[in-house]
Amino acid sequence: MYLFITTIFIAELIIASALINLIWKADKKVIQLNQEVSKIRPAVEDLLKAFKDAVYNLQNTVESFFTFVKKKRDQFLTKLVISIVMYASLIFFKGKFKKAAAVFQTLVLLKDYWDELAA
Repeated sequence: MYLFITTIFIAELIIASALINLIWKADKKVIQLNQEVSKIRPAVEDLLKAFKDAVYNLQNTVESFFTFVKKKRDQFLTKLVISIVMYASLIFFKGKFKKAAAVFQTLVLLKDYWDELAA
């Protein structure tokens, strides 16, 4: 019985010493890795700041692009509505009022020339 207990105790000591040895080696490796990380930490921080600035600039660029597209879309819709109203009034007034049609036609031509000059 004592021999069995002694064998188990020795086995536990061997296992404990192996675990302590592994923990000690791991501690040495962690200390070495920590020193290497400490050396490159300023460079990593600078790179992360540069990456953050790049993402911020990209976000501003995308927002500016979408704002530009929205502005152009609104301008296009406004011009489309004005053109539709002008041509509809031309068609409507052409049959009933010859002089009004001529005035509207002149206004349409002037507007078209003005749009070409503005573009």
